[in-house]
Amino acid sequence: MAMAPPPPVGDGWVAVLSKGSYGEYDVGAASFAHSLATSPSKIVRRDCASCDANDAKEMFYKRLTPVGAGFDLFGCIKSNWTDAPGNAFNVDFELYSSLGDALAGDAAKRWTSCDFDDPSGVGFARDCGPRGSMPNQWNSWSGRGGQADVLFAVSTAAKPAPVPTPAPTPDPPYPGPAWVAPKIHHSPACLHQHGWHDMAGAMSIGGVHHAFQGCPNAGGWSHARSADLVHWADQGIHVAAVQVRRLLATYSLARYRSSTSSRLTPLLVVCGGRAGDVRGHGQQQLAVLGLRHGG
Repeated sequence: MAMAPPPPVGDGWVAVLSKGSYGEYDVGAASFAHSLATSPSKIVRRDCASCDANDAKEMFYKRLTPVGAGFDLFGCIKSNWTDAPGNAFNVDFELYSSLGDALAGDAAKRWTSCDFDDPSGVGFARDCGPRGSMPNQWNSWSGRGGQADVLFAVSTAAKPAPVPTPAPTPDPPYPGPAWVAPKIHHSPACLHQHGWHDMAGAMSIGGVHHAFQGCPNAGGWSHARSADLVHWADQGIHVAAVQVRRLLATYSLARYRSSTSSRLTPLLVVCGGRAGDVRGHGQQQLAVLGLRHGG
């Protein structure tokens, strides 16, 4: 008796097994094994029209290791869902609720709960679920029961090409005279792109140095930090432009506590002047805010 034609599964997939409303179809273990072995992504999709749990209506089995010659994965999926050697959860395979997550191998989206080995003929995927047990969504071809309308297909589509990491964009040339261009100190890109601006403020807390430079045309202040005043890590632009316009240099200094020393510790901050203050504008003013005893 000739096998019924395969059910429609969409481009990039080949049907391997189905029943119920999808039609009766079974390619056999050898054909299934060949399809999975030649699949670029090693992903098997199960559709379940009769399932009542949303995450069970479309499930994705992603194979991570080659299927050993002694392990019948096709029989495992049909009616003998097991974690016997060759089908260990999150070792040999992963489960996902979407194809995109399966292709990406997104660890935050892969399923975390799975059970196995019901000897009564329970197949894929027993009560496995995204974050806990998802009962009674399994299938079976053993006469045990289970979901009535089920289809399995293997992906034939090529894996998407990885998105290339863009090369870092070099800073544009310093816009001012060469003699004022920084040689070893931090010079954020926003200054290069939008013109020179004075130091808005700087502070040292607990041995870490922070520099803030005004970049009003870039949307705020550039923040950088350093442990040695030579090597700087750019922290991005964190302060809104409207705050820059209202107040060029107001800092709240985090309380510095030391659990190992009781000596006096100077707390220092370097600030630019307030907007409109001619005496302070364009200058760096050093303020010794106080001496604090170590406790």
